Amino acid sequence: MKNYIYIFIGGAAGGLMRVMAVRADDLFSLGGMDNTIPLINIAGAFLLGMFLSGTAKLQAISPGIHLGVAGGFFGSFTTFSTLTMEAVGLLQTGGPFHLAYYALFSCIAGLLAAGLGLWAGAGKTWQRF
Repeated sequence: MKNYIYIFIGGAAGGLMRVMAVRADDLFSLGGMDNTIPLINIAGAFLLGMFLSGTAKLQAISPGIHLGVAGGFFGSFTTFSTLTMEAVGLLQTGGPFHLAYYALFSCIAGLLAAGLGLWAGAGKTWQRF
């Protein structure tokens, strides 16, 4: 039961952070397109990767806290459903080019950010690269 409480608390915090970032959407516009959701998802992918690889070495973190941060916080901070709904909206309002840009940018940058986060969380340095 404690694990569910950790997930609930993490989910509430992640959802709140997401809403706060979305409210600042005028800060993340580029070329007339709002890039808030992709940037949230990319940042979340990086931070989740860093968290997972950084805590893989630690035995001290409890499974409940791990679930609360990974599944709760990052699960509600980044959502695939919002990304896909915005992509459909872009197809309707901006056309196929905007949809392709949004989808490719989100996926490629998200994958790179997750990999970089895993790498950084494992304690890698640029000298080892």
